[in-house]
Amino acid sequence: MTQIYYPNELKEEVFQYSDNPRSYIMKAAQKDVRFLIHDLDIPNTPESQYFSRFYSGKEFFKGNNNALKRLHKYAFEIFGLRVPPPQPLAIKMLKWPSNQQPYPHSNPDKPKPRYMRIDSFFIIQVWRIRVFCPPLGELQVSLSSPLTPQYPRIIYAEELWSSLAGHRLSVCGLEQFSGRRLSSHPGRFTMDALRILEYVNARGRRAGPVLYKKADGFFRKLDEVYKQLTKKYKRHATQEEVASKMKISLSTLKNRIKDYDIKWPPESD
Repeated sequence: MTQIYYPNELKEEVFQYSDNPRSYIMKAAQKDVRFLIHDLDIPNTPESQYFSRFYSGKEFFKGNNNALKRLHKYAFEIFGLRVPPPQPLAIKMLKWPSNQQPYPHSNPDKPKPRYMRIDSFFIIQVWRIRVFCPPLGELQVSLSSPLTPQYPRIIYAEELWSSLAGHRLSVCGLEQFSGRRLSSHPGRFTMDALRILEYVNARGRRAGPVLYKKADGFFRKLDEVYKQLTKKYKRHATQEEVASKMKISLSTLKNRIKDYDIKWPPESD
């Protein structure tokens, strides 16, 4: 039988949540989680659960043009803290009442964290995102190593979030460039990573850190723009038209609709 606990079921530090995409639930006893808890000041209680998930670029970017094919070769790692869903369950909007915020000590002057819905009741507060230049198959992760190393010896972009510093972005490992076995030139990878993390737009201008990153704000703007364009054109507005009006890419619009579980066309009360 395939092992899904590490080191074992009685002394569980890591549980394999899924194989595709590869995902793990971890406790604070896991050594790499301990480092991140200390480094980022992540909440830590006996009940705390931490989560990692790994994706290939193909899972994010659909299409076959040359730019998308390049993005398909990248790999992604998401790490975060499991938080309770909103009560009452406003799960589609991922909006919590002010007295029920998952991390109540957030600095109100700093950007709020991203959230990711794993399933209907499984919500992750994202503390680290990594974009890797090498493809997913070259990341050495496993049940005993459910996170990439603290300092990978490969080219990658990293966004960290903390309640004090907000979002921090860095591109690391450029000294590892040898011109071989890379999916992209380092300069091109750097710009791709900035676009992926929405720090710059397609023309290389600063855009972020994240445009419409909160589900409630995104839905309100989506609904407003959709109604405006539908009234203007006297027909249902297309996703391409809505994305253009919102000044985001079509792929970003589609990903947000999927991530926030929004029906198309949008429906508001």
